Amino acid sequence: MKKFVMSSAVAAAILFAPSVADASIGDQNLKSGMKDSDVSELQQWLNDKGYEAGPVDGIFGPLTKQGVESFQAAQSISVDGVAGPETFGEMNLGESSTGERSSEDSDNKAVAAESTYNGSGFALPASGPVTSEYGQRGSGTHDGIDIGYGGSPSISASAAGTVTYAGTMNGYGNTIILEHTLNGQTYNTLYAHLNSIHVSNGEAVSQGESIGVMGNTGRSTGRHLHFEVHEGAWNGAKSNAVNPRSYVSF
Repeated sequence: MKKFVMSSAVAAAILFAPSVADASIGDQNLKSGMKDSDVSELQQWLNDKGYEAGPVDGIFGPLTKQGVESFQAAQSISVDGVAGPETFGEMNLGESSTGERSSEDSDNKAVAAESTYNGSGFALPASGPVTSEYGQRGSGTHDGIDIGYGGSPSISASAAGTVTYAGTMNGYGNTIILEHTLNGQTYNTLYAHLNSIHVSNGEAVSQGESIGVMGNTGRSTGRHLHFEVHEGAWNGAKSNAVNPRSYVSF
């Protein structure tokens, strides 16, 4: 298999890793307890793809195992926390890690900037297929639209605004709420089930700016983004929720 293109962070980790192996990534199984330069490269790859694997230190500890398991679950392969042939087979080892992610983020921002609906000022927050619509679902109401994983896990701000919430919410898992003022009207957008959050309460964000990574936290059965639009402030009763298709072209 091809060798990862290493970032400076990986190179530094390899210099200080407890041991260094000559094998190329993918030529050996990587598992708990190992100390190896290949583990550093695995950690960097997982972190860049949104599967938090802890520090890039060449030590396969609990966080790295958790990152591998998250990736395996997302790919619907055996979840054993061991990076072996099946796991490596789901990775494109020819990608650069940090450079590739920067490219993905730039592409997402370009898509977001161009995907407004009827000049509403809102744009797609993620690339991927719609997996669940707004409206009645079972005996309840689905107050947003779900966007499945479509090749990039990056989540971007649908419109310029301010972060009013960045943390964990019941059912939603890791969640961000942004407040926007457009044409004198206040709107809130909500982004839920995130793997990680890249913004803080009170922070100003621009449209298309990367704010987090798609995940599977909270009440969720697979990696996706739950996206809501509210005409007014978000509230627990979700009384201001509207169909996001009124503002965004999916």
